[in-house]
This record gives sequence, structure tokens and C-alpha cells, in this order.
Amino acid sequence: MSLTEPPKNSKWLNGLAEKDQFGDQIHLGLAISMLFALPANTRVAGVLFGAVIVWYLIRLHFWKKYILSGPTWVIFPGLIWIAVLAVSLTWTSDTHFGWRIVWAQRWIMLITVLWPLMSRWKILLLSAFLGCLLQSVVQCTQLIFDIGSASLSGLNNHPRPGAAWQAAAIVGVITLYTSGLLKTKWWLCLLIPLSAGILITNSRGAIVATTLSIPIALLILAATRTLIVSRTWSVLLLVFIATFISLIYQEKLEQSLTATYETTVNAVFKSELSDPRLIWWKSSYRQWKNNPLFGYGVGNTKQAFQEDAFIYEEGKKTHWYNSKIDQYKDGRVINEFNQPHSIYFQVLVENGIFGLTAGVLLIVMTTLIGWRTAKRHPLGALALGILSVWLITGAFDAWYSQGQTLSLFWFAATIASIHPICCPKPEIELNPKA
Repeated sequence: MSLTEPPKNSKWLNGLAEKDQFGDQIHLGLAISMLFALPANTRVAGVLFGAVIVWYLIRLHFWKKYILSGPTWVIFPGLIWIAVLAVSLTWTSDTHFGWRIVWAQRWIMLITVLWPLMSRWKILLLSAFLGCLLQSVVQCTQLIFDIGSASLSGLNNHPRPGAAWQAAAIVGVITLYTSGLLKTKWWLCLLIPLSAGILITNSRGAIVATTLSIPIALLILAATRTLIVSRTWSVLLLVFIATFISLIYQEKLEQSLTATYETTVNAVFKSELSDPRLIWWKSSYRQWKNNPLFGYGVGNTKQAFQEDAFIYEEGKKTHWYNSKIDQYKDGRVINEFNQPHSIYFQVLVENGIFGLTAGVLLIVMTTLIGWRTAKRHPLGALALGILSVWLITGAFDAWYSQGQTLSLFWFAATIASIHPICCPKPEIELNPKA
């Protein structure tokens, strides 16, 4: 099958809903609930995900001929990636954490269970967006009523994964608006609480990802001639408002950005590493050289750190170390962490060249599929914008070991895989006054 050919049985993308209306409504309802919960609470979303899978299998039993399984060109590289992780369990010493990472890869089924519903992509996207909005509103409420800094993660137990979804939602709405799929500029007003949510979490990765992914998505729209240039002025106004809101958190952001700047300058010009992430990354690269082809095994970063003769002393230069009492603060010993806070360095040290090759293959194929769709429909640009958010935020955390952030990747892959034959090119009136 060629990359440009439509997926098998694509003509049934709309027809199946007519043939099985009862099953389709339950399937759609479960999927909507799951996508609404994903940005806000991963446990609830996990339960709903299981329910969607069960119902999908029931429908598959009765409608095997018509049920779509998803695009092979994305799923097959995904299965290769999972196989590489599973095989590396045979030589990892931390099998508990390794199995946890492999189990998280079950979210690849998101693309399968959503695929028969993608003719209703508008309601699916809206559900995820409303989930991001709920997360932001809860965070803002916690901040206003001073519930406590530990609770600013909203409905999550950690703020960073939710911030990645919020960044993706911001990029998504701007992409849909500037391409003409969203008709009114009032949608942009809803991005204000999302921006506040990211600022509240102080997620530098999400801030950087939003800043870079917006122009990436706009460039893709421009390259595919689906960008309404006049609408970019509204986006610039939104950026101005977001900048004004950031002044509210000026002190907190200034401390964070100043620390980031000083850390970068020291690392580049003085070869001094004072940020824990930089030390983990350097150690990961150093330890990768011991097992360059296969790595230490999935989930085995902690062993790699503990075998590093330099990381413990290097960690004493960070703010985690109290030189007065000669010990790490709050028990956060730098060589006892089980991930280097970067998907790229974690794959490198745990799975070596083979794992890195499998991961790159999956990302490249998803990008190619997204570009194919972008040339016929703005949804392709949307998918590539979300993928950009995932790749950038993942540079600062271990996204592929967490279900909530893995689902963001597979959600982007699902959108990217919509074939033009399943979703005709929109008729957009390029009105300069729009």
C-alpha cells in the first residue's frame, strides 16, 4: 500500500455510523468522555479508555468487515517501537519500572478506537479542548483562593502533563482559526485561561513549546496555502494579552527565566552545569557509551546513573545540594532518579541506537502522514502543531513513560492520519476582511 493511498475500508468511515447507530452512539459517548478527562485527570481517563476498548472489541465482533483498525503507516512503526521496549525488558534490572513503561504504550490503541469515529472529528477535538479548559479553570480557582502550591496541578497529581495538553490546545485553536475552520474570533478568548494555566504551573517546557509551535503551524498553513493572513492580527493581539497576563506572575517567571538563562550561560561558556537536568543529560550520554547499541534496558536509567562515577559530585553544584551540612536537600539525591527528564536521553541510555532508531522512525512516519494530510486539509497542520508541542515538551520530561502524555502523541497521530478521501478539502472563503 502506498503512503498516498486511502486506508482500507475508508469508505465506511461514515457508513458504519448509519449501519450501527446504537453501537456508534455509545462508542462516540465513551470516546468524548475519555478525551474530556485526558487533559484533566489521567486516572479517570484510563478507566474510560478501558471502557472504549471493550466496546470497540464488541463492535469489532459484530462489524468486523466494516470496523476500521487505523492507518498502517503509523501503527506499524508504533508496534516496532513497543517491541523494542518489550525486548529490552530481558536485560533490565528494574523490571517493575520497565513494565510500567511498556504498559503505558497501550495508548497506541487510542488511534484504533478513535479511527471509526474520525468523521466526527469536530466533537472529538471539542471534547479535548473543554478538558483543557476545565483543567485551567480549576488551577485558576486554586490560585485565587490560595488553596496551596501543591494543588496547582488542577485535577492532576502533577502539573506538567496537563500543561502539555494546554499548550497543544492553544496551538490547535490558533491553527483552526487562522485556517478558517473556526469562524469566529471569540474562540481566541478561551485561550486566555489556558495561557494562565500554563503560567501557573511554571512549565518552561510548555511555554517554549507554545512559543515555537504556533509559528510552525502557521508556516505549515502558509506552505499549503490554507492560511488566512488577515486573521493573524487577532493572534498577535492574543499574544499581547498573554504577555500582559504574564506580568501578573512577573516575579515568579523572572526568577525562573533568570535561573534558566544563568544555567545556560554557565553551561555554554564556562562548562559549569548547575541544573539537575543538564547533569542528568550529560550522565545519560556518558553512560550510553557503555552500551551504545541496546542500552541499559527499559526503565533502567537509575542503574546507569548509579554506575556513573561523576554524577554524584556534579550534583553538588546544583541548588539541590546543601554544602553547609554536606548532603542533598529533601532526600533528592541526583543519582537515584529513574529518568533523566528527557525522552531523547532516556531512550538513548535505556534503549541505545536501536531504540532511538525505532523512535525516530515512528516520529518521521507520523510527520510524513501529517504533511500528506496538510496538503489537502488544515487538520494536517493541526496535527503537526500538536506533534511539535509533544516533541518540544518531551525534551524536558519523560513523556513516553506516562499515559497522559503518550495519549497526546497518539491523538496527534490520529488527526494526522485522516486521509483526504475521508475528510474532503474544506471550502474556505479567503476573504481579506475575515
